[in-house]
Amino acid sequence: IVLDVFGTNLLFYVAGDPSHTHTYSFSMIAIFLYCSHSFFKHRNTNALYWAAFLLGIIVLIRPSNIVIGLMFLFFAGSLYAIWDLISEFRKRILVGFIIFILTLSPQFLLYYLESGHLFVWSYGAEGFNFRNPQIFNVLFSYRKGLFVYTPLVLLSLAGLIYLFKVNKFQFVIMIVFLSLNTYIISSWWCWTYGCSLGQRAFVDYYSVLGLLIAFL
Repeated sequence: IVLDVFGTNLLFYVAGDPSHTHTYSFSMIAIFLYCSHSFFKHRNTNALYWAAFLLGIIVLIRPSNIVIGLMFLFFAGSLYAIWDLISEFRKRILVGFIIFILTLSPQFLLYYLESGHLFVWSYGAEGFNFRNPQIFNVLFSYRKGLFVYTPLVLLSLAGLIYLFKVNKFQFVIMIVFLSLNTYIISSWWCWTYGCSLGQRAFVDYYSVLGLLIAFL
């Protein structure tokens, strides 16, 4: 936790520039991971419902962060556990999905009341360029490169070695999550994300970074 706070640019966005959404996303994602883990460890239905609600809040804050939903599967530990979960908690998973949709619904209702459309793209002409992701620049460029300005993230990837040894399923889920997340962040039209300290788009996921540091 100390490394997560003082070894990254997280503290700056908590105390120095809290107008951005990143620290709020960081908090919600951290609690989402906790609830997901609690559900699989204790078979706690309330934890499942809280995880569904929190995922809705996470998407409302920053829609592209829906990819964190993959980490719910991470805590299952195996494909067998996922199928076992579906068979045992089928109805409660459906309730969780309804909670997720209901959490999102006020935003779409407001959009409709204001504009007559259920969804409004609030960024105007700005958007993603998925055909030309700037992955190398986002990770290694002197202009906001993640590994350049937050080298702790690069060091934490060594935790994947341990994960590969102890659980191949979790290793694959983590690799897919990290790759997909990096691809989405790198596809934004302004890959430097404007005036910021380091690569701010990754701040949301520093709780996952904490897991990798723990594995290391």
